[in-house]
Amino acid sequence: MDDYVQMTYEEIAAKLKIEIDSARKLVRRRRWRRTTGNDKKTLIEVPVDYDWERGRDTAADAPEDMPQEAPSENQVHQMLGRLEGELLGMREVVNAERGRADTERQRADEAMQRLTMVERERDERIAKLERERDERLAEIRQERDRWLARATAPWWRRRKAG
Repeated sequence: MDDYVQMTYEEIAAKLKIEIDSARKLVRRRRWRRTTGNDKKTLIEVPVDYDWERGRDTAADAPEDMPQEAPSENQVHQMLGRLEGELLGMREVVNAERGRADTERQRADEAMQRLTMVERERDERIAKLERERDERLAEIRQERDRWLARATAPWWRRRKAG
């Protein structure tokens, strides 16, 4: 269960020896809950475990591994070596990704060539089918006209033709 102490902006500012506007920013930054008291003053719920000397919660959000002093020259060289190693690793990753991108680009180009070839074959087949259709349609029309001529001819001509 979290325990809180209710304080006004003025009390927070006085305790931390800061301006009231700075106290307001601190409350906003920390997202402490605000309520209005009976005297119409804003009351802020400040955690009981708040460290007033350091200006943060005792369950601090600052990392413990932050260096307190400047690193020595030897440590700097070690860090540089580690970073150079990481950089080489990153370069290898980038080169591998470039190779993969080139491979994919080649696959895409081959696929486009296949698509172009298939489209050309499709267009040739469509043209051939249209020619065959037109030829067959012409034959059917000739057959129709021949039958129409025979059907409308006088009976003696039909008898001779048959």
